[in-house]
Amino acid sequence: MFSFLFSFLGSQAQSINYCIPGRFAENDFYSPLAIVSTYDLVYGNNNDYQGINQDLKLDIHYPNLSVDPLSKRPLVLIIHGGSYYSGSKSDFTAYALQLARRGYVAVTVQYRLGWDYIGTGLPCGGNINGFRYAAYRSLQDVKACLRYLAFHAGNYGIDTDRFFLMGQSAGAFTAMHCAFMQQQEADLVFPAAYADLGPIDSVSNNLYANYQLSGIFNWCGGILDTNAMDANEQIPVLSIHGLLDNVVPLDTGAFLGCNSVSNPYPFVYGPKAIQRRMKNIGHCSVNNFDADGMHCVYPSLEPVVYIPSKFTCFFKGLLCGNCVTEEKIGYSSPSCMDAAPNNLDIQTTDQSWAVYPNPSSDYLIIRFAPYHTGMLNIQLTNAQGAIQFSQVNWNPFFQKEMKIPVSFMKAGIYYLQVQSKDGLGVQKVIIQ
Repeated sequence: MFSFLFSFLGSQAQSINYCIPGRFAENDFYSPLAIVSTYDLVYGNNNDYQGINQDLKLDIHYPNLSVDPLSKRPLVLIIHGGSYYSGSKSDFTAYALQLARRGYVAVTVQYRLGWDYIGTGLPCGGNINGFRYAAYRSLQDVKACLRYLAFHAGNYGIDTDRFFLMGQSAGAFTAMHCAFMQQQEADLVFPAAYADLGPIDSVSNNLYANYQLSGIFNWCGGILDTNAMDANEQIPVLSIHGLLDNVVPLDTGAFLGCNSVSNPYPFVYGPKAIQRRMKNIGHCSVNNFDADGMHCVYPSLEPVVYIPSKFTCFFKGLLCGNCVTEEKIGYSSPSCMDAAPNNLDIQTTDQSWAVYPNPSSDYLIIRFAPYHTGMLNIQLTNAQGAIQFSQVNWNPFFQKEMKIPVSFMKAGIYYLQVQSKDGLGVQKVIIQ
């Protein structure tokens, strides 16, 4: 086992805005009633492997803009698996809704499926050129989806500088390829695909918009070429993998273990190879293995509580500006509910207010600077993220102090959040 702290606060300074206790963590921050869901939005279209034109759709889930004090939220795009011939965006609706309740904008995406995986009918007899083209189509489509979401970010309160990807199996390969492959690198891995299918960055829709990828959850997947991972691509990776996986190797090897000389299956790079490359280029990565795990099925790292807690806290750590490179077997998921800057006074972007007395057993008083104008949304939450007090559209122009009764609250650590036109301020308070 090894570990070292990797900080990227300088290059991603805006992430401090999202280092909010209780939110973006492993427990719900919002009620299911606060979540807005829209299904089957068409983000593009293209011909499938049989030449039939197909609409491409996504589902999106997010906290209602009328109740969320944040004007923009990080986005998590979830890419299903299925070896590029099966699977559905609905496979991960439950995870998407869970992420939305924790404060994210969460999207599940459909992409073009299909290739002749039967081939000759013999073991390892699939049409491998068809496999490569299917993987290339998924890369084209998911990039088109990302452009669509960035282009329409204002409609859903999405922060285009905070996009996360997570994928399972083939979906994890697609996530890794989206993050690290440029056209020239894709051309080396997918020979002739450009000529037959077009570029990776401008098909399936003609939208253009900038976005920034901030992290990846690679669930039982890998990448077709670690050389595509460059030093200037600072995108941390969490990999969860079974040590007994016979589909995607732990380190390197042929896909499905098919070492056929006459019909060579793609050589793939698993999580150990990915982490080795990440260390070589100086970037953070996390490997978490299940000792008895097969492909995407783990006896101990179960998918109901553990896995969503693990990837949510990985994303939360990145939002707080930190990532610890490590490799562990078995359970390894400390809580991130209380993740926030450790200093007592955490005013992140708005320095125009203060709270006193602190500690308090009776009232908290928020005092706003004389020059403070504009409407404010104010919340007081406990360390688990439950809202104890909320005031929407407070105007400090008319009243420079707000008094919040706290005598009925249990003793402990709480967090006061003030959202203004100047940004989000968070301060830790102690109730005795």
